Amino acid sequence: MPIRPDRTVPERDTDALDSSLVRALQADGRASIHELARTLGVSRDLVSRRLGTLIGRDGLRVVAALDPGFAGLNVLIHGLVAVDGRARPVAEQLADLPDTVFVSLVGGSSPVVFESRHGDLDELHATLTAIREIPGVRGLRVSTYDALLKEFITAASVTSVKLDRLDHDLIAVLQDDGRASYRELADKVRLSPSSARARVRRLLDAGVIRIAAIDAGGLSRNRVAVGVGIGLR
Repeated sequence: MPIRPDRTVPERDTDALDSSLVRALQADGRASIHELARTLGVSRDLVSRRLGTLIGRDGLRVVAALDPGFAGLNVLIHGLVAVDGRARPVAEQLADLPDTVFVSLVGGSSPVVFESRHGDLDELHATLTAIREIPGVRGLRVSTYDALLKEFITAASVTSVKLDRLDHDLIAVLQDDGRASYRELADKVRLSPSSARARVRRLLDAGVIRIAAIDAGGLSRNRVAVGVGIGLR
């Protein structure tokens, strides 16, 4: 069924509410509708309707991100791709590669930007070879991250914990839907809801995963996403 526009709130106010809702979900992707409504100072019904619109119409996703270091992904790169012809088909094939975690279309001589994460240099070289084989790729420049001081989706700090198969199963479900209910999580990994809740809380508290809203760049017409590179003397 098509999602009807919310006619109870003026469009300008709806834009502001949507932006605030996305920011709240970036801070805590598993916040309940009640908690979100209290934070934003609006009704639960309005939050539920706007969240449904953002997910169903605008492509908002709330997912779990696994800390790259904890996952053994210690080689992180930023890449610029020059292309012959249209950039979007190249970007779409790049996004399908298993090691890419970010792909964007930008202006300039290298219209495709990506980030990828790898367990070692052999994995990195295999990914770079696959990128060079994509039709339309004319050139490729990469930089390796020495350290990540701040990142949008991962936790600020990580505590060493031991994960078992059930933890990995829970993470896999949350990577697809970070707002899955504890009942849904329990059913998928064959745990009780209380056990699923305790395990998810442990993963979050340890910083192994962070659950937040992503793909929200187009949700507000008055926001622009940019990337900045700084050269040092």
